[in-house]
Amino acid sequence: MKIEVTDNADEDLGGMDGSQREKFIKHMRKIASMPPARHFRDHYVEQVGEGRIIYQIDQDNEVIYILRCFARHKDYDRWCDSFR
Repeated sequence: MKIEVTDNADEDLGGMDGSQREKFIKHMRKIASMPPARHFRDHYVEQVGEGRIIYQIDQDNEVIYILRCFARHKDYDRWCDSFR
């Protein structure tokens, strides 16, 4: 599947140091080759150390959209709380 990174996720990645960003990119490649595991509402969640990648899958067009990349679990929790 093809991966597309949204502007929000690109901005999130830009705020990380090089080694952390590389971990996230490695996990994005993993997402493209493996089926999703965890689900939150209409999003999928991939754990990267303490951080999380939030993504959606367009099966028809075979595209994975990376929506957000949270370096810290605390930031991910805040994002989840915004849905309440």
